[in-house]
Amino acid sequence: MVFSIVKQSLDIRLRFETPPKINADTECAAAIGMLAKLYDLPLPEKQESMAELQKELAGQADGLPATESMEKLEQLLAAYEPKVSLDDEKYELLKYSYENTEKSKY
Repeated sequence: MVFSIVKQSLDIRLRFETPPKINADTECAAAIGMLAKLYDLPLPEKQESMAELQKELAGQADGLPATESMEKLEQLLAAYEPKVSLDDEKYELLKYSYENTEKSKY
């Protein structure tokens, strides 16, 4: 999988006033990594499921200041229900997105 393409798809979605929904577990994993980085949270530890990571991230980010792009990304993530467990490839994508997100762009 080309990780940069998945992350770019999220970057493009955030340019829309009403961004298109996330429609794949890969985009969900990338969004979790991006939001963790944007909130200055540590890299999320691997869990059994992305749903667990979504819940954990939402709890950690609750009450923290967010930009408009971060809020859009949160809404996209909250509206998506992961379909499979978090495998190694998706976790590597999450890490890639975390490591390659620049806060100044959002």
